[in-house]
Amino acid sequence: MTAPSPAVPSSREAPPGELLVCHSCLLLKGPVPGRTDGARQFCDCTPGEVRRAQSRWGGDFNTYAELCRCCGLVLLRSGSRFSIWFCMQWLEAIKALNRSAGRSLVPIGRHSFMNGVGASAAQLRTESGARALAEQFAYLLGKERSLEGWARTIVQRNLTELGLDIEQDARLADYLDAVSGSALSPRAAFEALLSAAADRSLAKLSFKPLMPARG
Repeated sequence: MTAPSPAVPSSREAPPGELLVCHSCLLLKGPVPGRTDGARQFCDCTPGEVRRAQSRWGGDFNTYAELCRCCGLVLLRSGSRFSIWFCMQWLEAIKALNRSAGRSLVPIGRHSFMNGVGASAAQLRTESGARALAEQFAYLLGKERSLEGWARTIVQRNLTELGLDIEQDARLADYLDAVSGSALSPRAAFEALLSAAADRSLAKLSFKPLMPARG
């Protein structure tokens, strides 16, 4: 498999506005750019009842944008169940890895169909078919959780490498500006992700937040 170019890719598919990178969960939060109705994107630190009570302001769910789950260096549009989790620099190589493995070692998005998981009505009418589909879903869910852990880990690493304060929320626009002029290696992130996925150790890369030093 040929690895993509090591250059830092263009960092924005969408305007970052006044969104922040949460210092705790490493997800994006804040007012949605371009909207005047007070719509906000919530991170995981927002109580579940608050998120569930929010009216729908766009797409299949209220997420305006996310950072690439491979390198954490590119802001991607989101909000659709078919939104892609990776920037184009990595997408085709990840698809090739999944094809060679015969299953989704690295899920490319939320919807099961995007990851080759599904069954016909005829298959679901048999016990073996239903069991096989359940096993595929369980496998996919585990990989999605592990990938989410990696995505948060790489953003935290990037913040540290960029010299940004990991104990404070970071302004997304400042983070992306710092990325554009940095020596961060997207290829290193890509190779680490694929290496872990290929040897089935992606779960080992689950998110472990850095603890602030105490004086």
